[in-house]
Amino acid sequence: MAHLRPRVILARDVGRKGAQHAEGARPRREDPYLVRVVQYIPSEVVAAYVAGSGAIAQLSGPEPWEWIWFGFLLVVTPVWTAVATRAKGEPVAWFQAGAATVAFVAWVFGLGGPFARSFPASYETPLGGLVLIAVTLLVPVCERLLVRPIAVPEEDDRE
Repeated sequence: MAHLRPRVILARDVGRKGAQHAEGARPRREDPYLVRVVQYIPSEVVAAYVAGSGAIAQLSGPEPWEWIWFGFLLVVTPVWTAVATRAKGEPVAWFQAGAATVAFVAWVFGLGGPFARSFPASYETPLGGLVLIAVTLLVPVCERLLVRPIAVPEEDDRE
């Protein structure tokens, strides 16, 4: 079964049996930084949030529904990412699932979402931008600190 969304290929995945790009080929190199940043953003979930928020805005008294929709997608994000980035024989991309969840929260905060409506005195739009910048800078640092390399046998040892 192929991936439903791109899986981030880290240095530890290069040449590892079972690791594969969405096209099905075994990765030959680590994804570049900008590619990884884009792949950590759960674009499907952000799109669902934006579409749902548009519908919720049409309701009378939308505030509780904004929080319910946000909470629902907050739970869905790691599950969707874990399932969508896994192909047969691959381990779950737990870091990518966690990073996608953090990125989702940052995007909702950046858009304003329920935070802006519930906390109008303390929420300011520039804060959302700063949170997005911070998450973009910190996710790769956390990746380096938290994702342990997998020992990959040398070419001669695989036979």
